[in-house]
Amino acid sequence: MSDVLQYVWGKARGKHKIAPSVSPNKTWEGFLGGVADSDVLGAALWWASAFAPLQAAGMSARDYAAPVRGRIGNERNQARRRR
Repeated sequence: MSDVLQYVWGKARGKHKIAPSVSPNKTWEGFLGGVADSDVLGAALWWASAFAPLQAAGMSARDYAAPVRGRIGNERNQARRRR
């Protein structure tokens, strides 16, 4: 979900490129907006899980590492492809 939201935010508000020489279409606004929105969405859908609202919010807060790792891996793969 985070990657879709990052795309939407990047297209809507993206101005500042993360790594223009490696991945020219990725922006900081897209990355931060997508991560924040996926966190809010995860916390808002607590009722669809077996967890209490605060537990769901805590899980989504811990899951900030997943999009960060995904972004690092994506940039590394793009750099390999562009050699």
